[in-house]
Amino acid sequence: MKTRQFEITENGRTEIVIIPEGDDKSYTDYIEEAQREKVTAELKSKPPAVRTKSKEEVAGALKEYNEYKKHRAEGYNKKYY
Repeated sequence: MKTRQFEITENGRTEIVIIPEGDDKSYTDYIEEAQREKVTAELKSKPPAVRTKSKEEVAGALKEYNEYKKHRAEGYNKKYY
């Protein structure tokens, strides 16, 4: 199966797009144009903001994980390991 590959760069971000080529050239061109518009719009939008976790959230997650490990070490549900 033949494919078309092209690279789109916008706002310092780059994405490679690969689409399959069909028998109908006009349909393939339409799909390529639609993908170019879609990816360009995605790259122009701001990336999602990175949310850092508070110390309390991290401490709670670590406590839950350590309790889980403790139960596993004592033989709790060992049949799944």
